[in-house]
Parts: sequence; structure tokens; C-alpha cells
Amino acid sequence: MAKPRLVFLAIAGPRNEQLYLEVFDSLEKTLLSKYQYLSELSLDVIQDLVQDPERSSNDCFLGLLGVEEDISTYAFCSNTNVKFILAVRSSDFLVRESEIRQLLRRIYTVHTHAVCNPFSLELSTDTLKQSLYFNETLQQLSLDWNDH
Repeated sequence: MAKPRLVFLAIAGPRNEQLYLEVFDSLEKTLLSKYQYLSELSLDVIQDLVQDPERSSNDCFLGLLGVEEDISTYAFCSNTNVKFILAVRSSDFLVRESEIRQLLRRIYTVHTHAVCNPFSLELSTDTLKQSLYFNETLQQLSLDWNDH
């Protein structure tokens, strides 16, 4: 069985607090600490990119942050400074930045619908983990993208 293209998704809040981390390959859940480390490294790169005066502030997609072994990390930073870090297996697959941009925008839209749910009691670090809509839609996006 081939490894999935998507490795993990991390979401960090405005103060770089981790709000969500999903590992898409159940066989690689043992590497959770490695993925947490990669997401922390990515937050440092995002901080530098966001503060760069040369960068166009209109585009939320930050692009490729770096490559570690066979994992490429990409980022999207919302207007409210919520950061989305997507790791993709790059050794076995052709990765198009336009596809990553589109996927991160879709994830951002799903995230917005989940946290703006008026029936959610409170916004906390558990909001996304408890959101059935967010988790099911994210899994479906992952399956669609891996079959792509």
C-alpha cells in the first residue's frame, strides 16, 4: 500500500499556540513528536515571512517553507493570524504549488465554518477536535487529495 501524499496538518493560533495537529497516515502516528517539531520550525519561518516588508500582504498563501527528508511543508496565514501548516510527501509525488494553495484555502474555509458555528459553546483548543464537521470534511479532503 502506498503512503498517502498528505503527511500532517497543523493549525496554530495568533500567539503560535497549537490548536490542531492531524497525522493522516495511521502507521506514522508514532512520529507525532517529529511532526510537532516540524510544525514548530515552520512557525519560526512563518514569523519571518509575515514580518518581511517585501512580502505582499494580500496573499495569505506563504508557499513552500522547507523540506525535511521527503516531507515538504507549506503554509497559509489568515488575516486573523491563524497559521495552517500542511506537510506533503514530496519524494514519490509531483507536488504543484497551485494545488497546495487550493487545498489550504479549502481547509481554511472548513476551519472558518467550524469555528464560526453559533452552536459551539466556546472557542478553545478543543473546538476543532470536537467538531464533527471539521474532522469529517478534513478526512474527505485528505482522501480526495491522496487519490488525486
